[in-house]
Amino acid sequence: MSTPQAFDWQMFVGEVARVGRVVSRHGLSGTFRLAAWSVSRLAYLREEHVWYRLDLRRDRVPVPLPPGVSVSRVTRRQVTALSQFSGISGREAARRFERNAEWWFASSQGTPLFACWVFRRETPAFAVPAGWVRLPSGIVGLDDPVGADALRGRAIAPAVWSSIAGSLVDQDVNAIVTKVEETNLPYRRAVEHVGFRAVASMRLQRIGARARVQLRLHEERGAAFLASQFGPRVE
Repeated sequence: MSTPQAFDWQMFVGEVARVGRVVSRHGLSGTFRLAAWSVSRLAYLREEHVWYRLDLRRDRVPVPLPPGVSVSRVTRRQVTALSQFSGISGREAARRFERNAEWWFASSQGTPLFACWVFRRETPAFAVPAGWVRLPSGIVGLDDPVGADALRGRAIAPAVWSSIAGSLVDQDVNAIVTKVEETNLPYRRAVEHVGFRAVASMRLQRIGARARVQLRLHEERGAAFLASQFGPRVE
């Protein structure tokens, strides 16, 4: 017999606040449209991504941080204060910490500017049933970047990624991988600015519970770990 769990008021308040922010931003009708769009994605989903890889000891391009901007890892105690900026709930952040993920933030005089996640051992991907792609030893995944709207176009992201890469290279990390929507050209240019190179292209098409993934490798060595987890493969 299972033991009843105490009601998590902090999680409840956080979820109510999150819904309130969505309604505040989109209005009631907009919120319903957003919900309908989310449901439709469950029935039909098509995505095309490019997987990028940055070899830290060979390809990393140093990009200096703007004056007054610092980059640091977020501790579990800081999650609540920063979750509103990132859009990641405290509950989801806790799950990721349990998977040994790291949350990195850039700030200036205490104001959050940019955030992203670094994943060890596995990185998120809808294209596999478990939702996570296994990573080889020495490789980490980069995902879920978010930046302040006022800073768009100021190249904060490449500088932050370059700073994170500099920290990881001292932790026996050999490479970083990330995936970018094929049509998101500004994001692709940003990661390429730091030294990331395209190593594979992936297409996911899901209708209901049935999914098909096609993978094209641009580099055998750089994307070998993907070939064993996605398919069918396209030459």
